[in-house]
Amino acid sequence: MAAKDRARQLQEAFRTKRVDAVKMFAGNNWGNGGDPRIRYLNLIGNYVRIVSRHLISKDPRVLITTNRREHRPAVDAMQAWCNLEVQRMELAGTLQRVVLDGLFSLGICKVALSAPTDFSVLHRRLKAGMPYAQRVDLDDWVHDPHARDLSEACFMGHRFRAPLSVVKEWDQFDKKVRSTLTATPLSTYNEQGDERIGGLQRGEYSGDGEEYEDYVDLWEIFLPRLGAVVTLADDGSGETHEPLRVQPWLGPYCG
Repeated sequence: MAAKDRARQLQEAFRTKRVDAVKMFAGNNWGNGGDPRIRYLNLIGNYVRIVSRHLISKDPRVLITTNRREHRPAVDAMQAWCNLEVQRMELAGTLQRVVLDGLFSLGICKVALSAPTDFSVLHRRLKAGMPYAQRVDLDDWVHDPHARDLSEACFMGHRFRAPLSVVKEWDQFDKKVRSTLTATPLSTYNEQGDERIGGLQRGEYSGDGEEYEDYVDLWEIFLPRLGAVVTLADDGSGETHEPLRVQPWLGPYCG
């Protein structure tokens, strides 16, 4: 947790500069969160709209081939299933948001099999155990700041919010740790005090207001050298909890 907190502090400057750029992109006519200065021609907005639609315009298509004649029916069925899954998970929309993030700072996409915590948040189009791709915001990202390249990072991970009731009931999480968790208020600012992007859209209503149900902030940290994924709770109290879950990494060797 100490290494994560220090890395978050070092990344504050990058998050702050991104917020400033997004405010200019939003302009003075976009709610109360945009840049108040009047610009009759928003060149940043024009640039983003033109470039982003050329990078990702529609759902990508999967092509799977084989040189073995006897395997072709199975491969064709696999290709058809993959293309249907791409449409079902609305991958084009996710990639468009990731590309938009990349034009301002860092575009991050998480690919995984969904757990109950993911299903409870993305319930509109996701079932537990199914593959999915999800955008990760820079405000919720952390990585080893001492690495020269992400491939050399000792750790990387992201924060996400999940319903407190789901976290307390899921038996894959440590029973003792989950029983002590309390709700984490939705904040407009990161723990270092810099403004979150999500606060711009809420404007004057961006305070720590009451949500529909209680949520808790969780961190999912990937440790490449150990081949493990650690889930940590962050309830806003500043206290260090024992891991909720430590699971072996299942996936490509590159992470």
